Amino acid sequence: MSTPNQAGSMPVKDRIREFRLRLPCGRRVPVGVGCAWVGRKGPDAATMKSDVELLLSCYRSGFRFFDSARAYGDSEIVLGEFLKEVPREEVFVATKAKFESGQEDFETFKRSYFESFERLGVDHIDCFQIHECLSYEPCVPDVIPFLVEQREKGAISCIGMGTRSVNTLEVAARSGYFNSVLSYQNYSLLKKSAHGLIDCCAHHGVAFYNASALHFGMITAPETAGVDAKYCYRRRHQLLSLELRKLCERIGVNVVAAAIQFSLFNPGIDMLLNGIKQISDLESTLAALNTAIYPEQWAAITELQERDPYLYVQDDIVR
Repeated sequence: MSTPNQAGSMPVKDRIREFRLRLPCGRRVPVGVGCAWVGRKGPDAATMKSDVELLLSCYRSGFRFFDSARAYGDSEIVLGEFLKEVPREEVFVATKAKFESGQEDFETFKRSYFESFERLGVDHIDCFQIHECLSYEPCVPDVIPFLVEQREKGAISCIGMGTRSVNTLEVAARSGYFNSVLSYQNYSLLKKSAHGLIDCCAHHGVAFYNASALHFGMITAPETAGVDAKYCYRRRHQLLSLELRKLCERIGVNVVAAAIQFSLFNPGIDMLLNGIKQISDLESTLAALNTAIYPEQWAAITELQERDPYLYVQDDIVR
């Protein structure tokens, strides 16, 4: 395998900084669009037009970073139609393909990789990520050399790893072959298990993408929402979420604003990916970023968080 971690002349963290959200006030914040929800409703023309218009609204609102995946239904196709309407050089496009292990899975991964270019309608992808791989080792024989070769050819600029396993992400960050890692449900108001990983990425010059600020909706879920009792950590998260919502109501803080702004206080987070399903999600995201939360309010939230003995513990079950 060739020399690790060659992503072009500009360090990846510096490059990603150019694609931060541009707020009307001129402020730049590291927030991008998670495209998991677009392209989910069906392939009909009306739905496609509506989803493309949603992404265009995000673009007009200042978003420049868009993350998709082969596994997100027709998300890449929607993103590809959107890319026809905007200057390609102004947006950062990231996508992913699933890989678990074995030669057969690698062949599927390669097909997904090439199909992503077709679905996006591009000849270059800014960041291509290995999706949902729970262990680093299976990637070593085939997937990593393949992506390094594609990076050297210029087809992609960055190689990323996107999974919930903090251990897998840390090994990827330390390996020298990855330019970015994407973590979800590991750094939010309910969890800080990625805290050490973020420091590791900063030390090795690897970009850190944070996702699931709302913890897959748990932070805003009604108190009566059911939780699978088979996974006790979900119950713990739900109970902490309920406490947080009650605290935020008591101290006059919008819990969605707190959840979205939380990542912005950690300088090691290069991009927060926020899933936007409809215009109201775009509006609430922008409103959350412009909501004032005062130091004493953050202190109260932090005090509640730090009382949770599991805050820094990775969940054993990652699916």
